[in-house]
Amino acid sequence: MHVSLNVVLLGLFGWQALTGIQIVQDILSKMGSTPTP
Repeated sequence: MHVSLNVVLLGLFGWQALTGIQIVQDILSKMGSTPTP
C-alpha cells in the first residue's frame, strides 16, 4: 500500500518537474527571441 502510494507520488513529482522544465525553457526561449533595447 505504502509502496504504491510512494510510486504514484514520485510519478506525479517527476511529471511536474518535467513540465516545469519545459515551461521554463519556453519562457527563456521567448525572452531570448525578443530583442532587448
